[in-house]
Amino acid sequence: METKKRGKYKKSAKQKEKESLRRKQKRYERKLEKARHDRKLARTRREYNKRRREKRRKAKFERLKAQRAEERKLNKPKKRYKLIYARNKKQAGVFGTYYTLKDCYAALEKQVEKHKSVVFPKKLNNSRAITPFIGEYLVLEKNDTNPEEEATSVLRNKYGKMVTYKSGSKEWRIIDKREVEEEEDFWVYGYDSMKERKTYQWIVDNLLLKDLTADKEQYKRVQLFQNKLVILSDDDHLDMVICKAKSDGIRLYNKIEEEHFKRVLMLGFIGGQGNLKVRELMDKICAATGWSRMKVKRLSNRH
Repeated sequence: METKKRGKYKKSAKQKEKESLRRKQKRYERKLEKARHDRKLARTRREYNKRRREKRRKAKFERLKAQRAEERKLNKPKKRYKLIYARNKKQAGVFGTYYTLKDCYAALEKQVEKHKSVVFPKKLNNSRAITPFIGEYLVLEKNDTNPEEEATSVLRNKYGKMVTYKSGSKEWRIIDKREVEEEEDFWVYGYDSMKERKTYQWIVDNLLLKDLTADKEQYKRVQLFQNKLVILSDDDHLDMVICKAKSDGIRLYNKIEEEHFKRVLMLGFIGGQGNLKVRELMDKICAATGWSRMKVKRLSNRH
């Protein structure tokens, strides 16, 4: 039995049209995919190039910045003047450094002006006598003449005599100085002996003249015992100012007597320990403060 060979399958026109559309669709999708890939690659390259440009620009900016800073450092004028404050020949503070002498003197005058309102100047007490407190503002200049040796300068003192001064530094030399006074401060009982020290004017306003009116015959009694200034009111309320030493207490007592003798009864200095008035005063101090008699008898303020 003979078999017939099968002939090649012929596609219909409709099928051919469908395959043609499918091929076109695939080609189109491949083109789209390639376009997307190219755009992504281009975007990546642009971003890379942008980051690279930014990095180069930043590095160039940093180089220019460092170069200009170095130029400014080389060309910038140096601060050649300094203003310091010294207490008893020892440096106590630096108020600033300045480019010009004019600015330094302007700062000096501003600081000196603050010391013109001193009412009760500070004094130093030792075992022998009261010595004046020395406060000085010093104008210093860069020592360019001989930086290997300690700087010295010759200035006129307050008596008109030419005196040689040493700055204690090889870098700076003294070109001018101004002596000033400082306001004395006191320990008022009831306040911190270090952080809340009071001035003479505060003592007058808040302890002496407080509650005193002009239309009434009111007085406050002031006594000095050792280094303690005791202020008693009419109702026997006791306020006490503890001075550094007995000599300071005498100065304070005399100042109050000189300026406010019309409103205050100055009862004088009380000394010794056998006197009845002394014992009465010591009893009042002990009752008000809780101190022992030994503590009340001390001549200094080391409580």
